[in-house]
Parts: sequence; structure tokens; C-alpha cells
Amino acid sequence: MLSVSQQAVELPVSEVYRDLPQFQDLSILPQRIRFPDINTGLQKAFPIGINPFTSEVDPESHTWFGSYGTIDTRRLSKFRKVGFGHFTGMTFVDAPKDRFRVSMDYILWLFAFDDCLDEGAWKYDAQGLKLSSAVLCDSKRADGIEGTELAFLNMLKDVTNRMSQGCSSENMERFWTSLDKYVFATKRQASNRGSEKVLTIMEFIEMRQDTSAVDMVWAVLEYSLDLDIPTACHDDPAMKELKLAANDILTWANDIYSFPIEYIRGDYQNLVFATLTECNISSDRALNLVDRLLQERIAQYEDAKAAFLSRWSEEVPCVTKYILGIEYWVRGSIEWMFETNRYFGPQTPQVEATNEVDTSLLKKWVEQNNK
Repeated sequence: MLSVSQQAVELPVSEVYRDLPQFQDLSILPQRIRFPDINTGLQKAFPIGINPFTSEVDPESHTWFGSYGTIDTRRLSKFRKVGFGHFTGMTFVDAPKDRFRVSMDYILWLFAFDDCLDEGAWKYDAQGLKLSSAVLCDSKRADGIEGTELAFLNMLKDVTNRMSQGCSSENMERFWTSLDKYVFATKRQASNRGSEKVLTIMEFIEMRQDTSAVDMVWAVLEYSLDLDIPTACHDDPAMKELKLAANDILTWANDIYSFPIEYIRGDYQNLVFATLTECNISSDRALNLVDRLLQERIAQYEDAKAAFLSRWSEEVPCVTKYILGIEYWVRGSIEWMFETNRYFGPQTPQVEATNEVDTSLLKKWVEQNNK
């Protein structure tokens, strides 16, 4: 399997690690952060689109989400304004209406659940979470689950019940496996936050592949396109590498753009932070190093895609539609960061135009938004 190594990008790894408390002063961030231009490689390899049913399905899906009471009325209003429906439209571009609706319901569940892990009650300690594939498949195992977790459990059960009626047992098994990996990794991440542990670059990359929930997304994507990809295709080393590279590209780009706001919020579970800590360099240099990793990974994705298609495109033509869906998902997820205020607040249009963010203004917006 292709891999991203420290040698490949000549990371200047320091022998001396700085202690985490030194990073808690906002002065580590310059007044203005200039992001690297990651778009050249992305635009070449990953297309963009929008599902034609987005505006129709969006209110239906949000009504469904609100009926479970996972968040209070004030936060629900904010949740609706973030634009998760539009996100789904940019990432599940070719899904027919009925499957698109299930996909959007899943995305609303995922973002809300992930926000509870990143910013809510489970941010520093998620060991008590009981959510798992076993619990979802056997209601008896749900005894003792209550409150917010029970609401999230019931939401996901509804989504997976509808999914299971329209996809293969093999694809559902991939979903269950990736769900368990996701929950396990998020528990580990919460523990790292609670103990203020900063992972090495390679440790973080490996954990991020599971906390991203992207493996679950690939299963939902296959369902959304009404495909039944043979297990032999999924087991092909080139397909495994293609999906892993797509996961890395998406999450590393997200970490580049979300680094300022996550740092301001005191969340150091970010590849840029892991890089500046391990390499003992400035945030600007760390951002550029992660961009170099990202560009290398795009090239590796293209190599894996070519190798896979050379073996399977004629025998199993539908794999081309699946890979296109993966590419829409990667590009749409990244482009959406500039169509929501989630990462840059009111500065979003300026950041998109200039590739720069004012960290002091971002800090003020975060403080006001938390009131």
C-alpha cells in the first residue's frame, strides 16, 4: 500500500518536543494566517457538482432531525443555518431523490453527533458512549442508554433501517465495521483532549482516518448511488489505497482550513498542530508542510485510481460511477467550507478571495457565537 512517510516530504523533526501549555497562548497564531493554495491539484483530480433535489429535500430532512430533540431550540436554529443540506447536495451529487433523502438524514446525524464529540458533553471523555453496531442491531443491548445518546441512537437506527432495505448485506457490514472504528477512535480522541496529549504526525494521521467517519460515508455513498460493488473490487489493494488517499486528502484539507478556529477553541487534535509541535516550527511553515503532504497524496490517489480502473473498469463498469461519487464527495466537502460560516464566521467571503484569515477577528466571532 502506498503511504505518506516523513522522508517523502523531509519533515524537520525536532529531537525536543515543546510542552502543550506553551501553545495555549494565542500569540502562536499571527494576526493574519495565509493558507496555502491547495486548489490546483484538487481541481484537476476532483470535479464539483450539486444534487438537483437539494432544495426540495433539505427542509424535509431538517424537520426529521428536529423531531428527535437531540439539541435545544436555540441551537437547532443555528444548526439549520450552517448549511448541512447544501453540504449533502455537494457531496452526494448523483443520488436519486429517495436515496438522497436518506443520505442527508445520515449527514445531519453525523455532524450533530460529531459536534457533541468535538464541542459538547463528550469532548474530553467519551468512554461512557455505548453506541455500536451491536447495539443498533440488537435493541436489548440498548438497555441503560438514555438522554442525548439514546436520541442519537434512535436517529441512526432509523437511517440504517432504511439503508438496509436498499443495499447489499456486504455493504451494510462495511458500514457497521466503519461505525465501530469511528466510535472507538472518537473515544481515543476525547481521551487525548482530556489529557492534553499531542500525537505525532503519523499517529495523528492514522487516528484521523477513523475519526473522519469517511469509511462510513463510502458505504452510504454506495447505497446512495444504488450500486452493488463486488467485494473483490473493495478488496483490491488499489481500491483500498484510493479510498484511504481520498480520506486523507479530504481530512488534511479540512485540518488546514479549520486549524485557526480549532486552535482558538483549545482543540489541538489537528494535523497542522501535530506538525508544528513535532517539527518545532511556526504555524505558517506547518501549514505549508501539510499542504506538501496533501499534494503528494493527490498524486498517489491518481496513481491508485489508474491502477484500479485498468483492472476493473471493463469487467465492472459501475465502479467508475462509484469513484466519481468519491471524487464529488472530496471536492464538495472542501468547497463547502467556503459556503458556510462554520470555519471563518463573517470573514468567509474574504478568506475565499484572499486565502487569508484575521485570527483576532475570528477569536471575537467565536467568543460572541458561544454566548
